[in-house]
Amino acid sequence: MPDIFVNPPKKNLNQKKKLRLPPATSSHLWSAFISHPAKIRFDTQDKQEEIILLLRAHPITNFPWVMTVVIMALASFLIFRFLNLSFIPGNFILISFLSWYLLTFAFAFSQFLRWFFGVFIITDERVIDIDFPNLLFRSIAQTKIDKIQNAEKNLISLIKSNQPKLLDNIRQADELDEKTEEELKKAIGEIVK
Repeated sequence: MPDIFVNPPKKNLNQKKKLRLPPATSSHLWSAFISHPAKIRFDTQDKQEEIILLLRAHPITNFPWVMTVVIMALASFLIFRFLNLSFIPGNFILISFLSWYLLTFAFAFSQFLRWFFGVFIITDERVIDIDFPNLLFRSIAQTKIDKIQNAEKNLISLIKSNQPKLLDNIRQADELDEKTEEELKKAIGEIVK
C-alpha cells in the first residue's frame, strides 16, 4: 500500500531557471531597457553569470538638467550682450567667461554620468542596484534572487494623507526580524483603521 504522507523527492535546487525575455525594442547603450545585453559587464560579475536585464531611468528624465545647461549656456551671452561691462578689464571677462562654461560643462558631465551609470541590473543569480550620485561616490546594493522574500509596490497619492509613506521594498530573509515585523503590522493596522 502506498504511503500518502511521504514527501515527493525534492528537485535539484541548484539548477538555474533561465529567464527568457523578448528582445528589447531598442538595444543600444542609451536605452532605458536592455534585454540580454551582449557587451556589458560589471566588476563583481561571476564568469558564468548572465545579465538578463539592464534598466536605467528613461532618457526623458534628463530633460530638466539639459534645460538647465541650455539656460546656463545662453545666460553668459545674454549678460555680455545686454549689460555694459566696458569698465571690467578684458582679461577678467575672458576668465569669467571660461570659468562659467567650465562650470556648465562640469554640471552637464556629472548629471550625464549620474544618469548613465545609475542602473538596475538583473542577472540569473542576483539583483543589483548601482547608484552614482556624484563623481566621488558610488552605492551598490545587491541581493541573491533566491533571498528575495517580499517585493512590494505601493502607490502614494498626490494628495498628502496621514498614512505612513511606504516605499518600494525588497526584503531579504536575513534582514526581516521580529521588530520589523511588529512595526510593519502596526503600520498596516493604522492604515486599515
